Amino acid sequence: MVRSVPILTRLITGDILLDRANDWGKGVVVGGLTGIAFGLAGFFMAEMPSTHAMGPVMFLLVPFAAGFAIALVTRGKPQIAAAAILSVMGSLALLIAMKLETPVCGLMALPFLFVGLIVGIVIGLLFRKLIGKAGPNDAMLAFFGVATMPLLVFAGHRVEKTALVHPREEIVTS
Repeated sequence: MVRSVPILTRLITGDILLDRANDWGKGVVVGGLTGIAFGLAGFFMAEMPSTHAMGPVMFLLVPFAAGFAIALVTRGKPQIAAAAILSVMGSLALLIAMKLETPVCGLMALPFLFVGLIVGIVIGLLFRKLIGKAGPNDAMLAFFGVATMPLLVFAGHRVEKTALVHPREEIVTS
């Protein structure tokens, strides 16, 4: 029995590109480009002149969102792993090529980026397993899962921005 899914939903969630299970490269490219888009968008959000905040949101929440999105648009664990590596290396290579980051900064950030990415992938896989039980609406749920990740990053950035505007005060008495 073939399930009928609207073409727009299949295009948005990447399913239209992944029709053939043997097509390894397309899954890696779709997942990698998704991760690169999240990585670059998160970097440019963190680099806003008003905040210039490179904190936990940039190094943990943005990779988490990218990993979650990669897990939803890419099928197969080897493809997800390859897409994750492609997204991190691609994002850092673009930032270094545009002279927005230095290679040393990129190397120092790698452990944090991979931790956030791995946590996002694990939770994304669990979410995908959960929506797999949703029946014919699983593609739409995956779309909404990916679509909410930028909102999560933006909300985290706003919280981080308020923490920078209102520094913590300490009073020491003796």
